[in-house]
Amino acid sequence: MKKYILVLFTLIAFNIYSQNENWKLFPSTEKKEASAINLKALDSTSKLLNTNLSFDKEGTVTVHQPTDIDSLTEFHKNNPYILGYTVQLEVSQQNSKIRDARYKILKIQPDVHLEETYIAPNTYLYGGAFYDRNDAYEFKHYIRQSFPNAIVISKKMQLPPLEQTVVKREEKQ
Repeated sequence: MKKYILVLFTLIAFNIYSQNENWKLFPSTEKKEASAINLKALDSTSKLLNTNLSFDKEGTVTVHQPTDIDSLTEFHKNNPYILGYTVQLEVSQQNSKIRDARYKILKIQPDVHLEETYIAPNTYLYGGAFYDRNDAYEFKHYIRQSFPNAIVISKKMQLPPLEQTVVKREEKQ
């Protein structure tokens, strides 16, 4: 019982101590104006425009950029790729297992795109090249009886070759 009375007195003491004298009144307008002035001082979104800039009269633009950007642009022009999805069919250190898996998948679907990648000490066999994850999972579901451990992975893939079409222009006579 003494514990309850002690807790009750402690709560009442904290309640009285935490109360402000004017807790029923709104803050005075002086305090509101002072806080508004402080907010204006902290506002960093309003900036004045510098209209005294000098421009070329011919309207030319000079771009200053590091030379690394040009080298990156050239690199990506020469090595184009897309992020796509493929199905990892087999991983093994033995080439005979990879050949058997290749033979098995070609019996199931002869026109599938196959790719072998050697990353020491394993050889990976990938099947299919898909733009969409759902298409890759559909292919995985189709071959799940023969390849129960197949997984869908995201991979950088070479762009497919574009067929060149010859456009003949008709000359107006």
